[in-house]
Amino acid sequence: MAPDHRFLLAFLIICSSSTLLQAAEIKKEPSMVMASGECQRKCGDIEVPYPFGMSKGCYLDETFRIICNDSTGSASLALLDWEVESINVSTHTLRHKNFRGVTLPFNRSGGPYVSTFRPVLGQHYSISKAMNQFVAIGCDFLAYLIDEDTSKVQGSCSSLCNPNDTVPLQLSSCSGLFCCEISFPETLRNLSVWVQRTDYMTKDWENQCGFFTFVEKDFLSLNNMKFSTCNESYVVPMIHEWAVGNTSCNKARESTDEYVCGQNTRCIDYYPAQGYRCGCNNGFRGNPYLPQGCQDVDECSNPEDNNCPVKTHCVNTEGSYYCLPIRTRMLELSITLGN
Repeated sequence: MAPDHRFLLAFLIICSSSTLLQAAEIKKEPSMVMASGECQRKCGDIEVPYPFGMSKGCYLDETFRIICNDSTGSASLALLDWEVESINVSTHTLRHKNFRGVTLPFNRSGGPYVSTFRPVLGQHYSISKAMNQFVAIGCDFLAYLIDEDTSKVQGSCSSLCNPNDTVPLQLSSCSGLFCCEISFPETLRNLSVWVQRTDYMTKDWENQCGFFTFVEKDFLSLNNMKFSTCNESYVVPMIHEWAVGNTSCNKARESTDEYVCGQNTRCIDYYPAQGYRCGCNNGFRGNPYLPQGCQDVDECSNPEDNNCPVKTHCVNTEGSYYCLPIRTRMLELSITLGN
């Protein structure tokens, strides 16, 4: 059941796809990725694989353009205020470390307070369900995660402290006491989080401030944050999923300009957004977005990559391998020599 909006007070996050950034036509850059050495692929210690890039012609389109600060070695997305820490082509994830949560004066004497927070996801990005969660810190509230596309509640949590408790200035964990969390049931692009007062507290909070944010699951270093004032800005890391294009695999294949998967690859429709992903076929490895695509894996060169039993010989093939009994191999050699 959706929460009663008459009592909803504090926090709204809308990850809307109807932004000017997404409405604008994004021009695809001519690719120079085949010319090795012409495209810078590292910013400080951060790898920048295609479809991301820094120079014109080295990235797929503007949503994948990276700005590199050579003096600090930091990287950021050109069209979004995200400081990038890592990009992974295999998992289609991007980690940025400066997602800004919301701090709200949330105490009994403060009265109703409403805040609206709209982080821009951009055309190709969504919030990863597997790697992030929503965290709410404070007392005397219920939090609801709502799918804006369906208006359905996708999750909820509560942080109901003892009536005479005060919220400590520092937290070492988020276990339901002074803090609660919501895991995502699915990857979402359009969502909101509502926080509802319950009025169980009889004391004002010691810190006079609540904190609400999406955050990477493995982070939660809340003990390093002091929520003593709502005037400070707190940032946390978050992981986004990404895809390419603005159509399905079948539609993209109809146009050579739209389809960017290279050789020895497969195409996977990405449902949280209108787009698709490229992946290497089984037995191949590499960057599926490069024109040359993925390269064959020689499973025979590494015993961990094949399951050939003892007294057999591993024979590599394109995209696979097979195990040949040693006697059979010796017979083949003798026949070959005899010819």
